[in-house]
Amino acid sequence: MKKIITNIVSLSLFLPMHVFAQGFGQAPAPISIAPPADFGTTLFNVVNYVLGFIGVVALAFFVYGVFRYFTAGSNEDQLAEAKGTMLRSLIGIIIMAAAAASVNFIVGLITGGIGGGSAF
Repeated sequence: MKKIITNIVSLSLFLPMHVFAQGFGQAPAPISIAPPADFGTTLFNVVNYVLGFIGVVALAFFVYGVFRYFTAGSNEDQLAEAKGTMLRSLIGIIIMAAAAASVNFIVGLITGGIGGGSAF
């Protein structure tokens, strides 16, 4: 275990060296600020970020359930809890995917985007 920790610390000391790979004496690139987006685009982006975060959390719970399932051994109570965790996280992923599809469709209808077509 000590050898693994030592290797991880050793590798992490060399990784930041690539960050300073820019040349000296070069002028920095000009900063460009994007124009403000309309309400539909902003709503679309916010909802997609939130749903993406929820999807990552649900996926993490699924992995946690799989880990608990593999480490439960022959204990039936722990196996049942692990199966329940995996099932609930899969239901959450399905609900999240349906919500993302619904929101994308509705925002497409409202804004006249490609995916939703036109409301008229």
